[in-house]
Amino acid sequence: MVYLYYHIYAIEGVEQIIDEQLSLIEKHFDFPFILNIGISIPTENISNSNILKKIHSFKKLNPIIRDVRAKGHEYITLDLIDSDKSIFNDSDCILYFHTKGASKQNDSKYDNSKSWRQLMNYFNIEKAKNVFTLFEKTKFNTYGVLFGKAGAWIIYSGNFFWMKGSYAKSLELSNVKKRSRYSAEHSFIQLGNDWQPYSAYSREGVDHYEINFKREDYAK
Repeated sequence: MVYLYYHIYAIEGVEQIIDEQLSLIEKHFDFPFILNIGISIPTENISNSNILKKIHSFKKLNPIIRDVRAKGHEYITLDLIDSDKSIFNDSDCILYFHTKGASKQNDSKYDNSKSWRQLMNYFNIEKAKNVFTLFEKTKFNTYGVLFGKAGAWIIYSGNFFWMKGSYAKSLELSNVKKRSRYSAEHSFIQLGNDWQPYSAYSREGVDHYEINFKREDYAK
């Protein structure tokens, strides 16, 4: 089985990112899957009604919206993965992704953030079947892009990733500090048993916020 865990940062304007990502899933995922959605609301006076309306407009997806919580961050959706560990089979494939760039829509470099998200969409969503083949034929147990060092940490920069069920079952959410939004990126997927990471595309030693990724450079 394929499980998707989608973290939505419920901020004004995020609907266009949801539309972008769920449209890709609707187009490219022609296999059975379960879509789980966690929503975090940055301030109590923001309504999630437009977001829920957008999600439910994708009739083919039939998503399960399992968490709507104010003032959360990525921890709440990682918690959904953690709570499902007992139902994962070793051969299951689990995708975690989020609305990358939602909080930077008014930033002067938002186009770079958008291009970064679209690169991750390409490898993790449009090319998802490559992940299944990799997991079936190799010992790799996680998959993502832009893998490399960030200070003392090794991360999939941008924090979209696939993992095998056998590996997901070994992860411990207690390693993620609830008060640090960065902890979800550097202290979750890295800390399972016998981590064997694979990266489909990398650009090490650079600040990815400074790059405008061109599809013609990576979609080959």
